[in-house]
Amino acid sequence: MERNGYFDHPDQGVAWLVSVVAGLAQSHWFYPLLAFLFGLSIGLWADRVLRRLANEQGGELTNLGRSLRGMAESVRQSQGGFRSTWPENVEHLRGPLESYFLTLKSDWKIAPLPASVFELNHGAQILIEYLDHVGSHLMGRQLKAAQNKARNLAAEIG
Repeated sequence: MERNGYFDHPDQGVAWLVSVVAGLAQSHWFYPLLAFLFGLSIGLWADRVLRRLANEQGGELTNLGRSLRGMAESVRQSQGGFRSTWPENVEHLRGPLESYFLTLKSDWKIAPLPASVFELNHGAQILIEYLDHVGSHLMGRQLKAAQNKARNLAAEIG
């Protein structure tokens, strides 16, 4: 179990290893290979970090989409409730709606509906369509489609 006398002369093993590394460093291909391996490791690390970041953002989009769809259902249920007509029947939802619109605009660059939607006779249908469609796109992690749909609906109102 002497391993070729390593235990008797451990400095010879270290000297051999140093000589091998020094011999490799003298080769013309050593430094390009070292640079390639370094670049590869940096690239793999960056890929891992960016994928993790994308997954976190995708989870945020999905959660926001679910919340918007839930809000659309709340508006839909308020339309058939005991309260007065539109927009008084969704007055209790104005705060959360404004919060969602602010989040959409500031964090995701999605155009919110203008406040004038509450002055339109058919504003409930527009609001429900906005929340449903934008929420569905966000749940599917389709940010560009959500931005386009929101922009189109906001433009309809003016």
